Amino acid sequence: TYNYATPAIQKLLMWQAVKTAGPFLTEYQISRNDDRALAESMLAIYKEFTASGITFESVEKFSESMPDSVLSNKLKDIATVCAIYSNLLNERFSDENNELYRLSKLLEEENCFADTNVYIDGFSSLTNLEHSIIKSIFRQADNCFITIGIPYPGFKGIDTVSLKRFSEILRRDCTSLGITSKTIELTE
Repeated sequence: TYNYATPAIQKLLMWQAVKTAGPFLTEYQISRNDDRALAESMLAIYKEFTASGITFESVEKFSESMPDSVLSNKLKDIATVCAIYSNLLNERFSDENNELYRLSKLLEEENCFADTNVYIDGFSSLTNLEHSIIKSIFRQADNCFITIGIPYPGFKGIDTVSLKRFSEILRRDCTSLGITSKTIELTE
């Protein structure tokens, strides 16, 4: 079973992580006036990085490969705070932000979609992790059907540019994997 932290608990845990990391931070200074704002910023960074499949170990490693600068110090600070937050969160809760990462790694090792047809509906864009998962599904499943909804063929709305780009990315993925893709337009 999963026990996810509520948004309020996530904010409290990040606040605790910021307070704990405070003495070790180089660029981010903690004061009573802005520690809440810093915690909220760090939580947003944490969520964005985990959704993109960026680990805090890789952020720290990258920062160490850079010349000493404000940017490298900020990256080290971010990695420190987010690592503490991740540990605090995982002590008592499932981390919903890491679920896609775990799934992505599982699909690299296990053939979960053998002998299956997969139907995916309603996407118009993907995060890096979601994209990795879709590519694993392409590799493993016998067939994969993805619907990209537009009101009618030839529709020229503002969002069709991103939908076409998304479709092209999926087709390119298929080609790179040696899979033949086919577009079917429903007219009614």
